[in-house]
Amino acid sequence: MHSFDYCNPTHIVFGAGRVKEVGELAKTFGNRVLFVTYDKEQMESIGFLSKALDPLKEAGLEVLECYGVKSNPSLEHGRDLVKKAKEFQPDVLVAMGGGSVIDECKCVAASIGSGVDIWEMVRDNAKATKALPLIAISTIPATSSE
Repeated sequence: MHSFDYCNPTHIVFGAGRVKEVGELAKTFGNRVLFVTYDKEQMESIGFLSKALDPLKEAGLEVLECYGVKSNPSLEHGRDLVKKAKEFQPDVLVAMGGGSVIDECKCVAASIGSGVDIWEMVRDNAKATKALPLIAISTIPATSSE
C-alpha cells in the first residue's frame, strides 16, 4: 500500500429548510453564481426551484440559470456548461439535484478551475489542479429517482 495524505475540507449544512441559507453561503465566494439543475418545469412542479433560486437572488447575487442535465450526463452538455461559465465568469457553482447534476458540476468546476477539457480529465490525460467552489443541494438520495 502507498502512503499518502488526504485533505478534503467540506462544509456541510444539513436539515429541513436549510436551503434558504444558500444565498448567504454562495455570497462568501463572490457575486456571480452558475446555477445548474435538471429540467426547469420539473423542478418548478415539485417546488424545488424557487427554494434555491429565491435565496440566491435575495442575497443580491447575479445568477445564470442552466438546465438540461440528464441521467448519465453527456460530454456535450458538460462542455456547453464550461463554455457558458467561461463567458459568465462565475465565482461559485450551485448544483441542485441528484448524482447526475452534482457529478456533472464537479467536472465543470474542475475544468474551469484547471483550464483543462472535461474529456481529457476523464481519459487521465490532464489533471485537475484546482476547481471553482461548488455548492451541492441534494434533492434526492439516489441518481435518477426524481
